[in-house]
Amino acid sequence: MIPVGLCLGVLMSIAVATECLEHSSKAGTGDIDNMIKPLPISDTESGWKLEKDANQVQIYVKAASGSSYRQVKAVTTISTTLCGMVALIKDASASPRWMDRVVKYETLQNINDKDWYTYAEIGIPWPFKNADVITHNVLTQSTDGKVTIDIKNAPSYIKKYKDKARVLQAGGSWMLTPEENGVKVEYIFHAKPEGLSLPAWLVNSITVQSFHRSIERMRHLAEMQKYRTAKLEYIKQPV
Repeated sequence: MIPVGLCLGVLMSIAVATECLEHSSKAGTGDIDNMIKPLPISDTESGWKLEKDANQVQIYVKAASGSSYRQVKAVTTISTTLCGMVALIKDASASPRWMDRVVKYETLQNINDKDWYTYAEIGIPWPFKNADVITHNVLTQSTDGKVTIDIKNAPSYIKKYKDKARVLQAGGSWMLTPEENGVKVEYIFHAKPEGLSLPAWLVNSITVQSFHRSIERMRHLAEMQKYRTAKLEYIKQPV
């Protein structure tokens, strides 16, 4: 059984907040349990603005109703297969190679190949506690081959550790679309980092850079032979 994947948006949002803390003297020193609060995600095509386009990775942003923190969408096309992309997303051992600050990652339960729970611990500089996040991941594949992985937070799935701050709310999704030359990868996430005395424009700017760095690293891994040739019985690969 391949180790299972993680919620990119949650981890990157924590990394963004941490990066802000490291670069701003305005940040508070309170617990980060409630640092991430998800806001409604809109996947409609209207309203997206291209914010960064480099090294075959595009980052789009969109204003969110009732929030000064923007939604972010990462888009790229990778020369690999659907099986390869799913295998990478579900490969816990690879997570630290492309995700910032992941210090521990494990599968809590495999209900089946398309339904699983994961645990991730994210390193946060002193004096803050490390944060952890538990996610429930559900994979579906449509008749046209498109794979969607919906990711929802499940903070009460295991008992909270006293020495870690538990992320209470988070969510996101992967959309993997087979194309002639590979797989189109889309990731959409929207979070509101609370409890930090930081301007939204700074958080928004850092979020764009964080998404781009992580997806760029993911591209390099996904094109490795071990993923390009991966076979998964539960994924139908278009001919």
